[in-house]
Amino acid sequence: MAEGVAAQPERSLATTATKARQVSEPRIHFHHRGQQHDADHFIPPWGSLLCCEQRPRPRQRVVAADAPLALPTPAAGGAWTDVGQQAASEIQSLAKTGIDDLEGALESTSTRDLEQFDKTHWHTMRENFEEDWELYSDKADPQILTSLHISPDGGLNDADIQYLWGEDNLTRLTKCWGALQMCVCVLTNVGYVIYSDVSILQKSDDSHSQKFLVGHTLWKSVIADHVKLTPEQFIVAIELTLITLLLITCFKQAVMSFCARRPCERWRCVSILFWRSLPMLSSFTAMKLLFWVDPWILFTELFLEFTLLKSRLSHGHWIMASFRFFWYILTRVFCFIIGLDAFLVKFRETNSLYVDKEDFTFSAFFGSVTFLFQVIGVVNLSFVVRSRLFFFIFGGEDCAVSSKDKATEWLWNAMLARKIWNSNNFPRFLIIMLSFTDYDIQHLLLKGNVDGHIEKSIDGEP
Repeated sequence: MAEGVAAQPERSLATTATKARQVSEPRIHFHHRGQQHDADHFIPPWGSLLCCEQRPRPRQRVVAADAPLALPTPAAGGAWTDVGQQAASEIQSLAKTGIDDLEGALESTSTRDLEQFDKTHWHTMRENFEEDWELYSDKADPQILTSLHISPDGGLNDADIQYLWGEDNLTRLTKCWGALQMCVCVLTNVGYVIYSDVSILQKSDDSHSQKFLVGHTLWKSVIADHVKLTPEQFIVAIELTLITLLLITCFKQAVMSFCARRPCERWRCVSILFWRSLPMLSSFTAMKLLFWVDPWILFTELFLEFTLLKSRLSHGHWIMASFRFFWYILTRVFCFIIGLDAFLVKFRETNSLYVDKEDFTFSAFFGSVTFLFQVIGVVNLSFVVRSRLFFFIFGGEDCAVSSKDKATEWLWNAMLARKIWNSNNFPRFLIIMLSFTDYDIQHLLLKGNVDGHIEKSIDGEP
């Protein structure tokens, strides 16, 4: 009888504890895209979401549903009434603590899970735009670009330099293809220019007598009477002279790369050879002089020249400032005249040799395609993008490139070339230098801030 009486309070207390646990479990709500959803009825658009049972349990005093409840037992001679009051007080305290702790833990874990899901889940551009608009549109000082930083070391560390070679075989194969493409373009373009110019020089004087040129009168006055050259032949002679000077410059830079006494000069020559001279040879023609009179390029260069003119005049260099500005205007006028006349001569020659043919031949196809690539390459997009990228990085917020800023650009290029040489063998060095693009520059110079940690980011949006 006594055992039955003792068992009844225990069952009553267990029932009370179970009800307390049910009371202590709060109703869970999720917030998704500004709307509140009940956990019992909420089905997220991605199919499933971690429920509270799958989330990490809080470390506070939260009692699991299947955990046994430690209840006090009466002492010798004690009454079950006192035990019941003590157990009820314990359960009430436990329930209150569990509610507070469980609400905070579930709120933090649900928010953390949703934030982690947003970072890993793929969003369209419109979805990202709408979410960012809701986040930043009402702010007076929106910090939109806090995730971007300029790398203090300029990417001149071992990890970033190794990245230039590629992290997988596909990237390395792409690098090899880019280097091979550069070599083929240089050899093909130089051979085509020399062949076409020599063929024009070997023609008789009467074949071009009726063709107009912009600088016809100028070329007639420049050509001496004893020199038997037509204005067209004079134009191609200028082109041959320019490409010969460019080849000599490349050879000089290659020699200086091995023989220069000062390391700064040696590595500057290496950077200019691979990143300026050889890309210029890959698409060089006298028509390329029109690049410097392209309206967008002309206005940009004119702004820079005015900035340099103002800087030189402020330091008292009147003669140098006047000469440099006058030389800039004079060279742009000659670039326009020679470039346009070269286009007219090349167009007529290509039309007579390759385009105006009845039958398809490999020589006609090759000559037409090469001329097309020369015309397309008049505006060197790679040079423009790289120049603008350097202007953005080294020019600063005043949008003016001083002599100090330009020296910093030279320094970065020279030190990067030396770092690539020291970190790779000779074949890999050639491949990296010949396939170097503005994407590599962006990876080296820019860093992204993700979750408070600085890490590299060059991935574009899909």
